[in-house]
Amino acid sequence: MNIEDLNLEGKNVHIEEDNDSITVSVFVKGNNSPTIKGESLSKEEIKALRNKFLAEFEGNMKDEDQAINFAVRLMDSEQYNQAIAYYSAIAIQYPHEQGLCECQIGAAYYFLGDYEQAIEYYLAAREHGMNEDMMDDNIWEACETIFQKTNDLAAIEQYLKLCPAGKYIEDAKILLG
Repeated sequence: MNIEDLNLEGKNVHIEEDNDSITVSVFVKGNNSPTIKGESLSKEEIKALRNKFLAEFEGNMKDEDQAINFAVRLMDSEQYNQAIAYYSAIAIQYPHEQGLCECQIGAAYYFLGDYEQAIEYYLAAREHGMNEDMMDDNIWEACETIFQKTNDLAAIEQYLKLCPAGKYIEDAKILLG
C-alpha cells in the first residue's frame, strides 16, 4: 500500500506512537469516510502520515479559530490526551486564549478521571480570566466527584478552601455535617 492510496482530502489526521503501537486517527467532516486501499500500513507509510499530520497541525495553528475548533472536535470525539496537547499548543501560540485553554484542559483531565489535575487547571483558568461562576461549578464538580468516589471529606474541605465565596458552600457544609 502506498501513502497515495489514502484519501485524506479535507480530513484531519492524528498519529500517536508509543513503544508498542502506532495509532492513526482520521477525523472526518460531513459524510465523507476515509478510504484506505489495502489493510495495513508499513512503518514508512505511517511516518509519511505522521509528517502529513505535523504539517497539518502547523497549518491548524496558523488560524486561531481553526485551531480551537480542531481542539473542540478532539474533545467531542473523546480524544482527551490529544485535546490536552492541542490546547497546550494553542495557549502558547495565542496567549490571550490561555484561560479558555486551561479550562478545556481541566475538562479533559476531568473526563480522564484525573480530578486533582482538573482542579489545578480550573484554578489556573480562573486566574487567567475565565468566568468565576463557571470555574466554581467546575471546581465543585471535581471536588464532589472525588468525594463520591472516595468518601474522603478532604475533597469537600478543599472546595471550601479554594472557593471561600463559592455558590456551593451550603452544599459543602451539609456534606461536612
